[in-house]
Amino acid sequence: MYDSLVPWIRSPWDQLSTKCPLEFPTYISGDGTVAAELGRLKPNADGSDYVLVKEGTVSYISPEGKTINLSYVADEYGFRATGDHLPTPPEA
Repeated sequence: MYDSLVPWIRSPWDQLSTKCPLEFPTYISGDGTVAAELGRLKPNADGSDYVLVKEGTVSYISPEGKTINLSYVADEYGFRATGDHLPTPPEA
């Protein structure tokens, strides 16, 4: 499946902090892949509990040499991704 192993240039374990447990570290790999994620707790609709909201980005080089940028949000409404490389739904 993969031609070779890709080394990590920076990993989450290089950046751990107890000051803000909802800041997730950035990954940078030797092939140029970058992934970053932030999270926060948001009160649910009735205020009785919290929902973890995660927002992030991933950037990598496709096999065709094009830079792919993906952004996403994951919350109580599910996972929603955006990026120019993703298909768009037809108009209703």
